[in-house]
Amino acid sequence: MNKRPVVYIVISFLLGHVAASNQQLNLWIYLLMAFILCISIALLFKRCTIKLAVLCLLLFLGGSAERYMVDARNVTALPEQLQEANVQATGMIVSEVELDGDRAKFVLQSAQLIVNGEEYVLDRAEKFIVHVTLAAEEELFEAKQWHRGLEIKLAGELSVPEEASNAGAFNYRMYLKQQGIHWLWKSKGSSNVKIIKQARHISYMYHGVDEIRKKLAAPLDDLFSSEESGYLKGLILGIRAELDPEQFRSFSTLGLTHILAISGLHVAVFMYMVTALLKLLRRSKEQIIYSLLIAIPFYVALTGASPSVLRAGMMAMIGLIAARAGKLKDGLHIIAIVAALLVLWDPYMLHDVSFQLSFIVTLGLIIGVPAIQSLFSTSTRWKWALDLLSITIVAQIISFPVTIYYFNQFHILSLLANFFLVPFISTVVMPLASIGLLLGHFSLTLAKPISSIVHWCNELSFDIVALLGNVHQLHTIWATPSLIWIILWYSLWLAIFRYWKAKHAVAQAEGRNMADDTEPINVIDEYKPIDYKQYDHWIKRNVQPLVYTLAVVLLVVYAYIPQLFNRTGTISFLDVGQGDASLIRTPTGKIILVDGGGTLKFGEQEDWKQRRDPFEVGKKVLLPLLMKRGVHHIDLLIISHLDSDHIGGLYEVVKQIPVKEIWWNGSFDTTEDAEKLFSLIMEKRIPLRTPLIGESIAVDSYTQIDVLWPLLETPSHIEELKRQNDQSLVFLLTVYNSTFLYTGDIGKEAEERLVNMHAAKVKEGQLEPLPTISVLKAAHHGSRYSTDYSWLSYTQPSNTVISAGRNNRYGHPHPDVLERLSLYNSLVWRIDQQGEVMFKVKKDQLYYWKWK
Repeated sequence: MNKRPVVYIVISFLLGHVAASNQQLNLWIYLLMAFILCISIALLFKRCTIKLAVLCLLLFLGGSAERYMVDARNVTALPEQLQEANVQATGMIVSEVELDGDRAKFVLQSAQLIVNGEEYVLDRAEKFIVHVTLAAEEELFEAKQWHRGLEIKLAGELSVPEEASNAGAFNYRMYLKQQGIHWLWKSKGSSNVKIIKQARHISYMYHGVDEIRKKLAAPLDDLFSSEESGYLKGLILGIRAELDPEQFRSFSTLGLTHILAISGLHVAVFMYMVTALLKLLRRSKEQIIYSLLIAIPFYVALTGASPSVLRAGMMAMIGLIAARAGKLKDGLHIIAIVAALLVLWDPYMLHDVSFQLSFIVTLGLIIGVPAIQSLFSTSTRWKWALDLLSITIVAQIISFPVTIYYFNQFHILSLLANFFLVPFISTVVMPLASIGLLLGHFSLTLAKPISSIVHWCNELSFDIVALLGNVHQLHTIWATPSLIWIILWYSLWLAIFRYWKAKHAVAQAEGRNMADDTEPINVIDEYKPIDYKQYDHWIKRNVQPLVYTLAVVLLVVYAYIPQLFNRTGTISFLDVGQGDASLIRTPTGKIILVDGGGTLKFGEQEDWKQRRDPFEVGKKVLLPLLMKRGVHHIDLLIISHLDSDHIGGLYEVVKQIPVKEIWWNGSFDTTEDAEKLFSLIMEKRIPLRTPLIGESIAVDSYTQIDVLWPLLETPSHIEELKRQNDQSLVFLLTVYNSTFLYTGDIGKEAEERLVNMHAAKVKEGQLEPLPTISVLKAAHHGSRYSTDYSWLSYTQPSNTVISAGRNNRYGHPHPDVLERLSLYNSLVWRIDQQGEVMFKVKKDQLYYWKWK
């Protein structure tokens, strides 16, 4: 600690921020005590002085105090009564205006609002996320005139951003709060947006930068296809608005999104190109440094000033200043200073994924690359390849916890993709594309030969990404790890890096190479008797590496299957809006998914209204939830029936997660969602089964499914059925001694038929009587024409879950249903009000797990 006091002072300050960010006093006290313990241990082993220890403690407290004050100020100045109120405001657009189909989105800043004729003048300006839904295609022209720095008059409706309604889901309200935004503003039609004037404000300067970026990127549209143009705009200038969503997901699968986020790689390429140009012009070293100090801030602003490029730009500038002054050559000091400056400027930047990845990976490269390099031979012939391999390996090791924490996926071929594609794109594609872009401003004819080469390189890159990404067997899904696991991972690798460096130092002192320091066991002649003493000697010499290897393996295994020994069953009724989806984990870890939600579509949408990446339940809600919970495969997918609000989200799930078997009601419907889903099922050759009434299937030794409806015998052919509700697959799930009755969307008539048929078969001794129903999934989202008296009288559910969307157009659940349930003393759980409903089942206990 004494060698790098600045680093530990900054770490203490940042830890103070993190400790206070949870806004829980008890947790902060525990973290403070843990920090004091660590400082005390460092003092005890003389790793730091008393002065440095006191300074670190003060910085920890200072960071906590600053975060507390920042959070205390980060509240809305508006009363909650304005929720769903019609409001008018005069304010300024302070962000880029994003146009996507029939929607325009921007941030409005205003301190003056009028609500129902009453004026609100705020002490400080409030920010709003504004969504303007355009009514006609002609309004697109008006929307294109909106930009940063415009003062406008806006009318619309206010609402509070949604919190996470499923455990572990993305919290949109918290995300906006970290940007100082507490309200959403919805407006219909461009007529509700009136331009007043062009304000002279810092936003106007940003508008100038936006215009420069657009004009600078313009030749790419003439030289390349829309897909390639959007890709290159993101690659060179950080313009992400036109990047194809599917292309981004392909890069994301292989862990290559850092190529598309302007960061240290891009700043390095930019500095290299500027330096090469100035050397051609015979500029001196001092002139090159001064030129770079001027050019780097311009490049940072031009590429959007994201946290990653801010970090890279500031590090580069501080490094240049240090190089010029001959001081502060330690990279760890530079990164610590930059981190402190950025957090002082914006404390919430700590929660930004690109900020975390940028600093953690850079820090890891500084510490880990020399340690990895020490393992290789010092031969200079392949040194460049070994150096590249060292950087790639360390980057993968360091980014792994952050990657699985936020994205819950890791492709085994990511290392290979990064090793080949990153240098290819950074040293070939980016420079050539940049040269072609600059030439395109003078002459498209001159730029076309270079653009042809870039096009060929892009095609090669896309083909490699597609080829590697399609090896689905090596695409792994990881549950979101705990903070303790992440700390253990980084602590372990820090110890490993230090061990390798120490061993290398000893080897150098003894005048030998570490790469030649090992004696493999297989040198023993197989025909000679085994020399156990030699094996014992080898093991004693390698105890530390063996312990480190075992620790890494155990951490990886635990992260991949954290619930390996958990014998508690979990039944979750997920919030997928106006639809059904239920995730079941049996006591032995079997995964059952019942339905997948979806969005009902009403009529055809005009082409101009089509969005580049429209909201889709499977892609945006269901699949991320399954991945966050570490669902590597689905043992059984049960499709109750083929209505879109039950199957619309399943396409993405079946596409991304292996499914072993599917049950469905044996019918078909010629809707777009059904045809798309079943085409994929056929392509993947997933077994389809139509279970029959009376079948009792043991999922594992603690879990059983009893089929109650609708088929008595296997159909001779697949019947096309437009009205699917009454043919929903109804079954009883038993986990330990608790029972869950799934009813799909059956109506009153089907309920009566089921009750009569079941009662008759029980009387004849063909079926067992229904046990006490612990939880009933109310049919058809709480429709008035389901969950009737006869059904409730027969099932007598202790609990009832109603899966309905908030403020749905159907008025579900109907008051009559709620009244009937109250008459039968069934405790009602409403997903539209409570979000996800989760039950935990132990051998002799069923309890509701409140995750909020």
